[in-house]
Amino acid sequence: MKLKLFLLLLLPLQLFAGTSHLNGTVIDAATQKPAPGAKAFINRSMKFSISDSLGKFSLIDTLSLPVELVVTMPGYETLVYFVNDDKPTFQLRFELVKKKHAFTPIDSSKIPEYEDLFLRHFFGITYNVKETFIINPSVLRYKFDEASGTLSVTADGLINIINDGLGYMIHYQLDTFTLRILQDLSEFNGYCFFTSLSTNKPFIQSKWEMRRQLAYKGSMLHFMNAMYANEPYNQGFKLRNVVRVFETEKGYKSALKSKDMVRAGSFMQNGNKTSFADVAEGSFLTSTSQLRTDSANQVYLHSPQPILVEYEDKESKQFLTTEEMPPMISLIFFGKEKIKICSTGMYYNASDLYVYGFMKEKISDLLPFEYVKL
Repeated sequence: MKLKLFLLLLLPLQLFAGTSHLNGTVIDAATQKPAPGAKAFINRSMKFSISDSLGKFSLIDTLSLPVELVVTMPGYETLVYFVNDDKPTFQLRFELVKKKHAFTPIDSSKIPEYEDLFLRHFFGITYNVKETFIINPSVLRYKFDEASGTLSVTADGLINIINDGLGYMIHYQLDTFTLRILQDLSEFNGYCFFTSLSTNKPFIQSKWEMRRQLAYKGSMLHFMNAMYANEPYNQGFKLRNVVRVFETEKGYKSALKSKDMVRAGSFMQNGNKTSFADVAEGSFLTSTSQLRTDSANQVYLHSPQPILVEYEDKESKQFLTTEEMPPMISLIFFGKEKIKICSTGMYYNASDLYVYGFMKEKISDLLPFEYVKL
């Protein structure tokens, strides 16, 4: 969903030495009056601020640029501003626009069923899910389309999520969530910031540190950091090209029976159903040269073919069951644009990257960019 962002001259934004001092003001677009209580935060970080009675906010971001500055308030559209280190100094004002469409109230008896479906896909299947829960479920709004069998979820405000497995509270602005129930396929997008849970018990702190390491291993954050450093193989990742075979092509039936078949499916094209099978090539890539390009110290990722990414965490296998540790296999599709990777593990444009399998985002394993890899 594309959102409108209004940037007008008002307060300075200072950028220096890879660190940014972010200052701004937030107003209601309709009334032009200050909007106190708006949250301004760096996406996927532990940096946030709340606008005061004059609508002003200020925060110091110690992450390497670029970053996404997000401004959100219940009842209004979310605004996102990309702060890049090669941009000149700006002075910012954010004008919040009220949401035009809200979900129609549904039969309350259906909410438990919808909530179970939503949480299974939103939290993911991970050992942390048993210790992850939403403390303000009343902000969630559900809609079910009978014709397509699609469940949609949004939220009136930040979803506050306790993750006692990792020791964080996640404040998540959910923009869209859709689940095609028959296909068991879901996708969602949003923005979030983290705050730390506190404890005076050393064994709880030790648990959090261990779980954070486990959550990091094989994650998208880990993969992007490994690709940025150009050492995915040294960090445990194995990559293979994936070839798509259509039902009209020779070898389709063999592809369906292949031990290297990643997935099979179909889609509608010109009113006709077209079936396919995605098959991984037998040999692993020995170089990332076809994926990773370096230009003026910038790292980009792209491939005309889908990539199968496998990660084996031998250390964790020693004390986690198969149920607690699902297969660490992911399928990545690239869009038309290259994906730029930053030193923090952040990547953009995320909308040009499609991930299926283990590395697909799981809220129960989500880590802030400030996480220090041990």
